[in-house]
Amino acid sequence: MVGEDVKMGARKVPAVSLAIFLLSVLPKSGPVPYYSGSGTPNDPYLIYTATEMNQIGLNFTDWNKNFMLMADINLDAYTGTQFSRIGTDDRHAFNGVFNGNGHTISNFTYTAPSSSYVGIFGHTSASARVEKVALVNVNVTGSEFIGGLVGYNEGTISDSSVAGAISGYSFVGGLTGYNFTGTISNCSSTGTVTGGDYSEYLGGLVGYSNGNIGNCFSTGATSGRVSSNYLGGLVGQSDGSISNCHSKGTVAGGDTSNYLGGLAGVNYGIISNSFSTAAVSGGSSAYCLGGLAGYNYNTVSACWAGSNVSGGASRRSVGGLVGEIGPPGVVSNCYATGEVSADHDVGGLVGMNDKGTITKCHSSGKVSGSEYAGGLLGWNNLGTISNSFWDTNSSTQSSSAGGIGKTTEQMKTYSTFADAGWDFNDIWSIREGINYPRFIWQILLGDIVCPGGVDIYDLTELCDEWLFEKIPADLAPLGGDGIVNFADFAVFADQWGVSQDIDTLLDFAEQWLKVGLPSHSADIWPRPNGDGRVNASDLAVLADNWLQ
Repeated sequence: MVGEDVKMGARKVPAVSLAIFLLSVLPKSGPVPYYSGSGTPNDPYLIYTATEMNQIGLNFTDWNKNFMLMADINLDAYTGTQFSRIGTDDRHAFNGVFNGNGHTISNFTYTAPSSSYVGIFGHTSASARVEKVALVNVNVTGSEFIGGLVGYNEGTISDSSVAGAISGYSFVGGLTGYNFTGTISNCSSTGTVTGGDYSEYLGGLVGYSNGNIGNCFSTGATSGRVSSNYLGGLVGQSDGSISNCHSKGTVAGGDTSNYLGGLAGVNYGIISNSFSTAAVSGGSSAYCLGGLAGYNYNTVSACWAGSNVSGGASRRSVGGLVGEIGPPGVVSNCYATGEVSADHDVGGLVGMNDKGTITKCHSSGKVSGSEYAGGLLGWNNLGTISNSFWDTNSSTQSSSAGGIGKTTEQMKTYSTFADAGWDFNDIWSIREGINYPRFIWQILLGDIVCPGGVDIYDLTELCDEWLFEKIPADLAPLGGDGIVNFADFAVFADQWGVSQDIDTLLDFAEQWLKVGLPSHSADIWPRPNGDGRVNASDLAVLADNWLQ
């Protein structure tokens, strides 16, 4: 009874003391406070445990506060729909700041096939910031606005990554399903994004974006079934801007899927300084497939694609870079190298150009098609094509609906493009006789035999041009084996520093894997055109960029 003492063993415990004891050990029915902090910018709530992480979703009155992760978090105790999403819809959005502080959140699972706004953050407002968060082993299933980190984003997401499996039906992305006027920068996704039958707007990083995406990449697989539309390796559809981004992996649609792109399924905005090597495939009646973008209504510039684009026999509007250009779309200063195959309207660069513009572009991939197949362009409907070229040898196509056909040798000749007004000061670079034109932004200093990074081929070229007196460099095995190779380099390196004599390196380099490539392409320092000789300065620059 209230107010009476209670006998416990040989002791009598006051009723008030017992009440206090029970309150301290019984489960709380409501939210518990965070360990420390006041939620302000200078004193954020500090999150150490999975329980505290889940508590953010329960304390909705704190969704305008500041949080900082202080340890790696494992959410494997929360299955099904047990985890409390932070921000549930447009009326109840998170509008605070969450700083992941470089820590990981692992094993986030949320399984709700009929739910919307699914992610660690279901909905973020325009003032929200989510940064420095790494999600590992994510497994999320929902219906609409589905992402590993954010379901629907209006704010800023930066320096974050997602690895895992994301699935849904509309607006589904590895990082966020829908980016509405938000900004996403320095983010990545390495998981899989999967849509069901008749799904739409699926992207490796973002399902649909009306905002800005910069310095991001995705490397996973994006796929849909039957008539899934608007699929992209990075973004399903972009109405905003994409810059300095890339995608790898695969993009695969069903039999009647439309608008599939290695980087973006459809582009209504601006894509610049970006590339894709994601393989793109569609079913028997798929429409608009491109190595970079399936359909382009606006601008694609300074971009390239190395994607192989393939699928069923009835596919149309398929291109190495863009499947179809619609008015008033523009593709300028771009190139494609991947193999392309379709039934008709298939081109090494663009499948169909509908009243659009193609200028200063080139393609070199093999093109296969039964009708309206062209080296550069498959079909042209009142569009404009200028100062653009395709390789007649590698494409196996002697004709095109636009552009100028050149042999492989001519395609690796500076004057072919310079005479057509291409900018080799600020946009393009070419190694005469070695490569097709590539972008200046694409080539590392030291990437002599480009592209591909600074590797053994570049060292070979550098050494071949290292013009000093010769001495035998065939050192190993004892007495040599007739070739200067890594065995000799190992012996040489083992002795390096004993004599500290640069001349021995010069002599060795002169004989390293002689290949007879054109002279002076290894004269890479000082910028922009060297100093007329290949020497230790050039070697230093090459070494600095090795394996970057």
